[in-house]
Amino acid sequence: MPQPCSICTRPEADRKQIDQALISGRPSLRDTAVQFGTSKSALARHKAHLSTKMIATAERKEAVHVEALVDDVMVQIRDYDARIADILDRCVAAGDLRSEINALREARELTKLRAQLTGKLTTGSQIAVGVNVNTAPSLLQSVEWPILMQVLSRHKEIHDELTTALHEAGL
Repeated sequence: MPQPCSICTRPEADRKQIDQALISGRPSLRDTAVQFGTSKSALARHKAHLSTKMIATAERKEAVHVEALVDDVMVQIRDYDARIADILDRCVAAGDLRSEINALREARELTKLRAQLTGKLTTGSQIAVGVNVNTAPSLLQSVEWPILMQVLSRHKEIHDELTTALHEAGL
């Protein structure tokens, strides 16, 4: 007769925490093993017989959570689109080409972000928009830059990717 699973025989509170860690994939098997004083192999064996229903449910919840985050960002992008459109109208009316170019750049970045979030643009893809003005100001000096960074600070992966790209570009 096979030996019972060493994880299944643990106290219920420990087992539930271990199950949750295994289902979510966080922390790693090694870190979970250290945390609960067991081996990676015992965790791997236990994970193999966890209910596929539990795992599927957790994956659905994670997908719903990600969709909700994307929806929140899309709402914010729509709000910024409206604000940028207003700024563009005012720049055109005032004949302020420098600010108009900044607003167009922000609109381009929002379009890129929207395309990435909807899966229409993969990470690493680029959108090139040519602006035929020789005195284009720096994006970092634009009035909209702090607003964009504030929004992106709530989305670490995108914020980090932008920060890295700017650093690599020498900005």
